[in-house]
Amino acid sequence: MWPSVENSARGRSGEGGTLGAILRDRRLPHRLYALTAGHAVGADPGTTAGDVIAFADSSGQLQFAGGLVDWAPTFPPDATTGAVDAAIVLVAQEDLRDLAMQSALWPVGAAIARSGDALRLLTSDRGPVDGSAQNSVAVSVRVEAGGPAYTLSPVQAWHAPGGTQGGDSGGAVWNDQDQLVGIHGGIRLGDPAQPFFIPIDTILRYFNADLVVRDELSSALAPVRGRRPLASAVERAPVPPVPPVVASKPSPFDDAHAEILARTIWGEARGEKEPGMRAIAFVVRNRVQRRSYWGSDVAKVCRYPSAFSCWNPGDPNLPLLQAVGANDPWFRSALTIATQMLADARAGVSAQDPTNGGTHYHASSLVPPPWWTEGHAICAHIGKHVFYNDVK
Repeated sequence: MWPSVENSARGRSGEGGTLGAILRDRRLPHRLYALTAGHAVGADPGTTAGDVIAFADSSGQLQFAGGLVDWAPTFPPDATTGAVDAAIVLVAQEDLRDLAMQSALWPVGAAIARSGDALRLLTSDRGPVDGSAQNSVAVSVRVEAGGPAYTLSPVQAWHAPGGTQGGDSGGAVWNDQDQLVGIHGGIRLGDPAQPFFIPIDTILRYFNADLVVRDELSSALAPVRGRRPLASAVERAPVPPVPPVVASKPSPFDDAHAEILARTIWGEARGEKEPGMRAIAFVVRNRVQRRSYWGSDVAKVCRYPSAFSCWNPGDPNLPLLQAVGANDPWFRSALTIATQMLADARAGVSAQDPTNGGTHYHASSLVPPPWWTEGHAICAHIGKHVFYNDVK
């Protein structure tokens, strides 16, 4: 049985929920997300990115925890919300070791359910609930009695003679081939009050993620137990020689740095228009290209002590910067800017630098300006910052 889910930062939202699957970020493949229903962890209007989400076994024993990254809908919801009721929680691969060894819990892949397909819901406390798929529908739902009703469309209705209950939301819905077709969303209002699920293909598109399938993590986390047996003579048939691979030198603008750059942009210039955010990205690029004491790549430049105040220990921006996720529109913009700048830099594209080679800046509202500006001329004024290109 998959673990139960609860937002520890906000207390139990309704009946909580159930873990549905583990996803992998397509842009940052090292990032793993636990998937559940959005309303199971985000129904409290005070929910914020970074809330601690706890995953427990059927006895209530904590198995692992993670930070909330993104969820939909947000509450209080609009009358018509969309097609997704789901949330993703950033989790560490190592924390999934025990779960990864239980291969029967993991789907072999993702699929689209057709009307009449045999289905089963994996619950956190009572084993599978059998049922069958029905048609795509629009549903009106509410998290709690007297709460606001909202619409999800299209989702898929299903028939569950054994019944579902509070706490099942987010649970995996599989077909009879052990493929994940969606996560349980709850019970639609009206007559009949039938259960429904959010199709997994809708969820993967929404979060730009892939499904982690059976044995994918267990092989990576399994301890080494002696040497691998030698292959048989047949298995060891000669193969043509392969030319040696010459490793290329890592780029200081590798895509692996995109997330840190995006968080730096967000921490320094969130709330500004795109030019102001792009200007911060160019300061980082210019510092990397100077090959000075700041560091030899984007990540080192961003994290150089006291270089960008948003990364300073004790700065009130730091916990916000570490927790922000794709549900924040400024972070989505920052990630787009970061990814494009890194691609341009790797390709040697000499994009127009709005900062005119700036490597330092400060808020234009600072009066008097910082001590280090003495004797240096402003080279650009963009958004809420002024920039300098002659500071060592």
